Amino acid sequence: MNAMTNEKIRIIRANGDNDFAEKAFAFFSRKMKEAEEEHPLVILPTGFTPLPLYQKLVQAYVSGEKVLGDFTYLALDEYEGLPQGDYRLFSSWLGREVLDGLEIPQERRIIFDSESASIEQAARHVKAVLSERPVYLAVLGLGNNGHIGFNEPGTDTETEFQRVTLTSETISANAAYWGGMDKVPTHAYTLGLATISKAAETLLLVRGEKKAAILRDVLAGGDIGAVPARYIHAQDNVTIIADDGALSLSKFGFED
Repeated sequence: MNAMTNEKIRIIRANGDNDFAEKAFAFFSRKMKEAEEEHPLVILPTGFTPLPLYQKLVQAYVSGEKVLGDFTYLALDEYEGLPQGDYRLFSSWLGREVLDGLEIPQERRIIFDSESASIEQAARHVKAVLSERPVYLAVLGLGNNGHIGFNEPGTDTETEFQRVTLTSETISANAAYWGGMDKVPTHAYTLGLATISKAAETLLLVRGEKKAAILRDVLAGGDIGAVPARYIHAQDNVTIIADDGALSLSKFGFED
């Protein structure tokens, strides 16, 4: 059992990438098998952290575990100003890394319109879907400054959808994927914390020593404005899977 202020948050420790992938896969697989709704809404994150999970999901799907692809993908965030199909779009990245491998058809990929000039237009389809059904599972990553999606420090926690100006720290982090800061757009769209927090269940994935300090700060609780990921303390449905490096500065108890 963990010893956090909010004891409804479950922390699972992973020992290395393989164990991380196994534990994240076991969680995701169980949730897909438990789903009562056909094609439940699932949020998936981009980045290096979830890659071991995505690789295992695709391998298992190809081997016959077709239930793993029986969901509707809901975009967490997206860059503004890139044309549809641009390789830098998060929807394109997730297609390459996991959605194509799971054979998720385009009609079950609910994404922001990156070419729209306003959040109202960009999120129109996303809003329409969310007005009819809730998010079943939100799989999230943790930003170096505590951001969730593109909800940066200082974000309004009551906002459902946002157009954001990316911080230099976030642009620098994303430049690693695209070969330079000049290739990263300066603005993006994101689900707001008010929307993310409505997910029936949340899985927060954290990997690597570089995330140790921010994970410690998230678990300690405090001002959500300073560290948006602290919103999880108001939730009763959060599981964190983190490796030894990410947990190296945290003193809370966890499950192996």
